[in-house]
Amino acid sequence: MKIFASRPALLALTASIAAAFTVACSSDSNDGTPAAGTGGSSSGGGDGSGGQGTGGTSGSGGKGSGGASTGGTGTGGAAGGASTLSLHFAAKVGTKAFDCESTYTGLGVNDCTLAPNDFRFYVHDVRLLAGSTETPVALDDDAKWQNGKVALLDFENGKGTCDNGTTDTNAVVKGSAPAGSYTGIAFRIGVPEDQNHLNPATEASPLNLSALQWDWTYGHKFMKIDFTRLGMEDGGMMGRDAGMGGMGMDGGMMAMDGGGMDMPMDPNAVFFHLGSTVCTSADGGVHCSNVNRPELRFETFDPATQAVVVDYAAIVAGISPGHDQGGMPGCMSGTDDPECESMLAAVGLDLSTGAPKTGQTAFSVASQ
Repeated sequence: MKIFASRPALLALTASIAAAFTVACSSDSNDGTPAAGTGGSSSGGGDGSGGQGTGGTSGSGGKGSGGASTGGTGTGGAAGGASTLSLHFAAKVGTKAFDCESTYTGLGVNDCTLAPNDFRFYVHDVRLLAGSTETPVALDDDAKWQNGKVALLDFENGKGTCDNGTTDTNAVVKGSAPAGSYTGIAFRIGVPEDQNHLNPATEASPLNLSALQWDWTYGHKFMKIDFTRLGMEDGGMMGRDAGMGGMGMDGGMMAMDGGGMDMPMDPNAVFFHLGSTVCTSADGGVHCSNVNRPELRFETFDPATQAVVVDYAAIVAGISPGHDQGGMPGCMSGTDDPECESMLAAVGLDLSTGAPKTGQTAFSVASQ
């Protein structure tokens, strides 16, 4: 369906039925005066918040079912022939929305029950797709969730079992792109290489969070999704010896080395910390052989009506949470960690090389 850029007021009404979504120039609006918007409907979400209407004012929310979601975004607002764009994300665990005050059953190969502790990750290199053509999206800089090159998505709210988290949440990546018709979206998980090894003490938000930082050489945690297994009766991972022993850096991120400092660790913890590994520093720079930045591509995607969904159940589907086979509990991106092979494959990474691979199962597209 052809949507004329000179009539952006029709966009909110036609986006849900168009074969391709259109980004129209903000200069095409009549006089720049904000107009009332039409609310975005939410299927697969709770009470959806209103989508942005033409010119930028909020519409009324649509009623949905399932996990919480927010409405789509219309056109208008950016200068210089570009238009604003919002890319919505949602976190879930199997068929349920992620919630810090819930527990989740039937996870992993041993159908265990887990409680959430954290769910955060970085996104960068967002592109709009039109056939073989990729158009970069210029990310906003809001001095909190985005710095113009990378965006932080945060689904934990510091409540319930996420009591070490933060109150504020963010499920939207915002930016602008040239006017045009596009059919899909692509992006990378993680922090760009040129920003990954800077000093977090002097970095602006969102790269200044100690909870998402390894040491200077290894850089940031691209994804931090932590859960705790409930109802352990056999000691879980730690049942196989009296303690964890020490930790050391090797070819992976973290490894058991049987010596070094003792470090308390919850035997029921199930970590998923994704980041660059096999890193060395020399001549004032850092080189990591395994960069571990998944690339996601959805050839058919409409940001006005759809969201990218991340499913934790898919990430742990190939492991036995609480019965770790070696290394850290869960996966901290170590190349010799038995749990990491299936967990990294779920987000589209090859454990041995850190390069993107096909067959990811954790990310999908669903209605907002």
